[in-house]
Amino acid sequence: MLSSRAFRILSLGAAIALTLAACGGGSGTPTPPPAPVNPLERDTSFGTAGEARFTRGPLGGYIGATTAQSDGKLLLAGYRTLQTGTDLTKPRNELFVRRLLANGQADAAFGQAGETVFSVLGNDNVQGILVQPDGKLLMLRTTSDHLLHFDSWKLHRYLPNGSADPAFSGGQAVSSRCTADGQAIGLQPDGRIIVAGAGYGQGQARFCIERLMPDGQADTSFPVTWSNISMQAMALRVLTNGDIQLAGPSADAAGWRLIATRYDAAGAQRKDYGTDGVAYLPAVGSTGAYDIHHVSIDTAGGVLAASALKLSTDPSTY
Repeated sequence: MLSSRAFRILSLGAAIALTLAACGGGSGTPTPPPAPVNPLERDTSFGTAGEARFTRGPLGGYIGATTAQSDGKLLLAGYRTLQTGTDLTKPRNELFVRRLLANGQADAAFGQAGETVFSVLGNDNVQGILVQPDGKLLMLRTTSDHLLHFDSWKLHRYLPNGSADPAFSGGQAVSSRCTADGQAIGLQPDGRIIVAGAGYGQGQARFCIERLMPDGQADTSFPVTWSNISMQAMALRVLTNGDIQLAGPSADAAGWRLIATRYDAAGAQRKDYGTDGVAYLPAVGSTGAYDIHHVSIDTAGGVLAASALKLSTDPSTY
């Protein structure tokens, strides 16, 4: 996730150029080395001097999800805070999806001046975006009220031009049957949509996965049950063999750990994965917090997590 502040990519090192000299008899002439290339050098052709900025809102905002299209265009989704009070007659947040051209400029062909927005009364936030092969865009949001009581997820679908897709639930958002906070979304080859939600049951964080038909209707052939695994399903991926893999953090008495689990395409847990269907990374405890901020899964099922590990008892040190 990216905050609304501008971040800069710093140069971490220079490429090493090797000079190749001619070998054998006679006087060989060395081949000139290639010009040094730094793969992390700022791309000044992007946006303005390598940065793309836009208004975050009068009271701040947050970018909750990003992705790239196959044509190089970039999508960013999040919210802007409009008010922090409890006046239920006024919108609290404005949700947005913004599309940038590959050069960092706003894509005028998307929404209004490159952005589609709508206001909500609650403190809703965006959890994920996904581009379908046909160019349509799925946007997952978690709903809440002014008191930060999170309720459920809602899923929207937009046409490539940024307008609501009338073929998806009549252009309206679809709600969770689990009444779970939205966490992650995936797409099966036949166009069916998998959504993972999070909540609490029996005093532990748990998740629920649901499947929708391509038109947004509930797929009643797919089981909708809360998992007995204590995990926040922060990542979801439909693998090349059709399996559905989820991964995310979990906490117990030993500390925080990363957990992954796998289901087949019909929604049955794969008990041959990991240990009885669950793969565990060792718990990290003792010194305190182990915050997992981002989790991703590749097409083969490999899991990558980014975290902040507290190394001392000093509250200011990580």
